[in-house]
Amino acid sequence: MVELARRHPEWTFLFLGLVQLDFDRRFPPLPNLVFHRLVPHRELADYLALFDVCLIPHLDNAHTAGNNPLKLYDYLTTGRPVVSTRVAGVEGFEDVVEVAADRASFIAAVEAAAAAVVEGHEPPERAVVRRARAAAHTWEARAAEVEALLLRALAEPGPPRPPTGPRAGRR
Repeated sequence: MVELARRHPEWTFLFLGLVQLDFDRRFPPLPNLVFHRLVPHRELADYLALFDVCLIPHLDNAHTAGNNPLKLYDYLTTGRPVVSTRVAGVEGFEDVVEVAADRASFIAAVEAAAAAVVEGHEPPERAVVRRARAAAHTWEARAAEVEALLLRALAEPGPPRPPTGPRAGRR
């Protein structure tokens, strides 16, 4: 992020959300790196509308190995290009997210996505596809999926299964 900020002083990099462990202090004081407080979810779309490209610049390490970055779904709802490092949670979204394997490819992908947006080369149908992928991952869609699984399990013939676990069979 620092390298991108230095290469493109005309761009603003907006970090939204809770700053933990002095995260913001790890960055040099660059005027185009902006750390903004956590915003209420009802206001998030207003902030995301300011983005040309949505970034998920997580390090690929043991801490991020099990991540499911919920921001991915918010980003997809904007229809804007999304560029991410290769972290858990973006697997299976390569059709709507540019996933970079290393620093150089991340920077190149962000620059290419920004150029496509600014120059008007970003195909409008890509936004439609991104929004459709986001719609498949709303809480309502997830609840409907769980409901369908439960109904299918209840409809299966056969005797009820006895409880299992440490309390099974004890009174």
